[in-house]
Amino acid sequence: MTVKEILQSLVDDGLVDTDRIGTSNYFWAFPSKASNKRKKKVDELQCELVKLEEKLLNLEKELQHVQMGREKKIACNCSNLWRVKKQ
Repeated sequence: MTVKEILQSLVDDGLVDTDRIGTSNYFWAFPSKASNKRKKKVDELQCELVKLEEKLLNLEKELQHVQMGREKKIACNCSNLWRVKKQ
């Protein structure tokens, strides 16, 4: 790979900034930019994690509610079946 290809790859990945001034191309990278980018990504992922945990909790509650409803229905059906067998 040539230096030009490597620089273009870094620019495409957002790790290096570039600007054309006159006939020259200038490339630069600030350590704080990479740090801020990682911090922003961590914050976004933590926010998504909180939302997914809340969704999981709601789904578990809904599942528990549905299972309780089924248990009542099965118990009712069993008692009805018992009555039918007695007759």
